[in-house]
Amino acid sequence: MSMPSATGDSPHMRDMRPPVGLHLDKLDPVYSDEDGAKYFQDDGVWIMTSSFTIFTMTSGFGLLESGRVASKDEVNIMIKNVIDMIFGGLSYWCFGFGFTFGDVWPNPIIGVGKFFFNPDERDTNREGWSYASFLFQMSFATTTSTIVSASMAERIRLRPYIVITFLMTIAHSVPAHWVWSKHGLLNRLGVIDAAGCSVVHLVGGVAGLTATIYLRPRAGRFGERGQQQMSNPTNAVLGTFMLWWGWLAFNTGSTYGVTYGRWRHASRSAVGTIMSSVGGGITALFFSIITTKKCQVDYMIDGLLASLVSTTAICLTVTPWQSIVIGAIGSGLALSVYGLLEKLEIDDPVGVVPVHVIGSTWGMLCVGIFAREDPYIDQYKKILNRLPWGLRLSKYEEQLGADLIEHGLAGHNIARYKIEKKLTTKSVRGVVTAIARWKRTVKKSRERNAMMAANGAAAQNGTIPNGEAVGGIGSDKSNISSTTSLPRCNGVSSSASTIELKELGEVPDGMHLSAVVFALLPLLALGLPSLKIGKLQSAAVKGVLMCNNKPAVNVKVKLYDDDRGIDLDDLMDEGLTDNEGRFQLQGHETEITTIDPKLNVYHDCNDEKTPCLKKFSIILPDSYVSLGEKPEKVFDAGTLNLDGRFSGESRDCLN
Repeated sequence: MSMPSATGDSPHMRDMRPPVGLHLDKLDPVYSDEDGAKYFQDDGVWIMTSSFTIFTMTSGFGLLESGRVASKDEVNIMIKNVIDMIFGGLSYWCFGFGFTFGDVWPNPIIGVGKFFFNPDERDTNREGWSYASFLFQMSFATTTSTIVSASMAERIRLRPYIVITFLMTIAHSVPAHWVWSKHGLLNRLGVIDAAGCSVVHLVGGVAGLTATIYLRPRAGRFGERGQQQMSNPTNAVLGTFMLWWGWLAFNTGSTYGVTYGRWRHASRSAVGTIMSSVGGGITALFFSIITTKKCQVDYMIDGLLASLVSTTAICLTVTPWQSIVIGAIGSGLALSVYGLLEKLEIDDPVGVVPVHVIGSTWGMLCVGIFAREDPYIDQYKKILNRLPWGLRLSKYEEQLGADLIEHGLAGHNIARYKIEKKLTTKSVRGVVTAIARWKRTVKKSRERNAMMAANGAAAQNGTIPNGEAVGGIGSDKSNISSTTSLPRCNGVSSSASTIELKELGEVPDGMHLSAVVFALLPLLALGLPSLKIGKLQSAAVKGVLMCNNKPAVNVKVKLYDDDRGIDLDDLMDEGLTDNEGRFQLQGHETEITTIDPKLNVYHDCNDEKTPCLKKFSIILPDSYVSLGEKPEKVFDAGTLNLDGRFSGESRDCLN
C-alpha cells in the first residue's frame, strides 16, 4: 500500500530521499500518521539489532588485544575493555549524547542540552525511537574508548585509565556534533561520514597515538629484546573474526532503518564492507609474503581491519569493485607504516596507528575520490581538524629548504649544504621534473575527459557547438545525475548538501586511472625488479672488525641495495672476515634511481644468546656509487669494535 508522506511527497520520491539520521526533531515529517507505528517499529528493531551486534565488538577487541600483548597482561587488557563499557556508557549518558545532539543552544561547535538522557516524548513511538537511537550512538562512543585502550596496553595503571575512558567518550562527542548534528560545522560544509570513519576511528586513533607517545615505549621494546611475540595468536585471530562480522552491523546499521528503500543502501553497504575486506586481505597476504616470506598473523590482522576502517565513511554508496580498491589501498598504506613506527620508536602494541589513523585518513579521502567530481577540499578540512597540524619544518626539511618542500622548486644552492642523506642538484631536479610531467599528464587527461563529456552531452541533449544548452538544459559536468542519492546518515538534513552519485555501474571520472594503477600494482611490486629496468650501478666497501681488541674472525658481512617499500633488498655480495678480521665486498645492481648500498654485519661478540646474531647496518654515501659493473671507489668503513653497541642495532635469526 502506498503511503503518502506528511510533506506531500509521493512514495517514489520518498524512496529517493537520503536515510533519516539521528535528529529526533527530524522524525516528525518522515512517517505519516497512516501506519506510522509500523515504520517506527521496523526501523527501531533494525538499529537495536545492529546495536546489539556492535556491542559484541567489545569482545572482539578484548580477544584481539589480549592475544597480542604479553601473557602477563592478558587479564588487565580484558578488564580495561569492561571499563570501556561501564564508564564509557556512564559518560555518554551524562554528557556525551547532549554534547553531540543537544539543541537548547544551536551552534556549530558543541551541542547543549539532553544531558543525563531521559526522553520526555509524548508520543510513545517517538519515545521508543529515542531510546533505540541513544543505544546505537552509545555503541559508537564506547568503541572509540576501546581503540584508545589498545594503544596504552601494558603501560598504564587502572585508576588513571578509568578517568581517561570517561573523558574519551566526551572527546568523541564533540567531533560527532561537527559531523552528525544538523548544526555541526563540518556537516554544513557537506562532509560525509556514514558510519564513524572520522569521529570514531580517526579520533580514537589520534588519541591512542598521543597516549602511546606520552607513555613512552615498553621496557626493552626497542632494545635487545625488540619486538615480542604474540602471547596468544589464536585469540587474536578469533577477535578479528568477531570484529569482522561486527563491522557489518557497524556499517549497515548506519542507514538508520530499512523503510522507504533504505534496506537497499544497507544491502549495498554489507557487500561493500565484505569486498573491502577481501581486497585488504589479499593485499596483506602479498605484502607479508613479499616482505617477510611468511604469512605473518599481525600483518593479516592489521591489513584486514585497516580495509574495514577505510570503507566506513562511504560504505552506503560504493560499488563492489570500488570497495575492493579502497580496501586494498587502505591495507597497503597501513602496513607500510610499520617501518616508520619502528624508526620513530613509537610503541604501538596492537596496531592502532596503522589501522585506525592511516585507515580512517584514507577512508575520508575516499569519500571525495569516489563520490563526486572535485571533492578534496571538504575532506582535507575534516582531517586537519582531527590531526595535529605541524607548524615548523623538520630539521631535514629545513636543510632541504622551504622552496623545495613547500613549492617544489629546487634552489641553485641546495647542493652546498650538508644534509642527512646527500642529494645532488641533478637528482632533486629530476624528481621535480617528474612531478611536473605527471601534473601536466593529469591535467591533459582531465581536459580530454571534460571535452568528451561535453561532446556526449551535446549529442544527447542537442547542445550547440559552443557548449551552450538548447532549451535551458545545462551541460555542467558538476551536476552529476543519479537514480540514487548518497545516504546522509545520522541526521543530515534532506535539504542540505545532498551529493548525487552516478548511476550504479558507471565508472566515476578519474577512476579509470585508479583502476589501471591498482591493476598494475602486482607488476610494479614483482615484475619490475626482475625486468631490471634502469642503469647498471656498483659499489664496494672494506673494513676491519675487532672484538675485545682481537680480530673478529669468520663474521658474516653482506652488501645490499637498500630498497624501501614492499620490494625486497637486493643482495649484491656477501662473505666472511679473514684471520685478521678484514673484509671487502663489491657488487652491482640495476635500478632506475641511484642505488642505496648498505653494509650489514652479523656477529655474536660478547653475546651469549643463540642462535640469533646481533646485526647493524652502515649506509654507504652516494658519492661511492659508480656507473657500470665495476666500482671506481671503495668505501672504507674503518676499524669497527663489535664489543660496543651500534645505533639501530637489532637481532637477526635468519641472516
